[in-house]
Amino acid sequence: MILFVDDETARSARWREAVAERWTVEHLDSVEKALAAFGDSQKMQEVLLVVLDLAMYTAPPMTDKETDLGRLTGDALRKRLRASGWKGPIIVLTNSRDDIIRQSVERDGDTFTRKPETVPSAFVEVVRGRLHS
Repeated sequence: MILFVDDETARSARWREAVAERWTVEHLDSVEKALAAFGDSQKMQEVLLVVLDLAMYTAPPMTDKETDLGRLTGDALRKRLRASGWKGPIIVLTNSRDDIIRQSVERDGDTFTRKPETVPSAFVEVVRGRLHS
């Protein structure tokens, strides 16, 4: 299963639909649901790959390092997932042009992709590459 985490359901639909033609996809539309899923070791054993949006709204505030004006970043979720010991591939799919985050994601061996440049058909190839690497 490929786990998509994006609070803007309509905006990520094209990428989810493209991937769903080849793999089972589960979509989580909130930070809270993602944190619950990441804490469920049985569920995470079923996950082949995680796709995270970069910025999502969250109700409870987190630490200053993880938030920006009440938003928990996909990067903070990515770091929490890695800290939990999950070793599978992670793709950050975002509109952000933040090179510092991109460098951090790539330095950790994860993939940083931008929605405007990565059309759904190209995204399928990114997913395929990460699943077979």
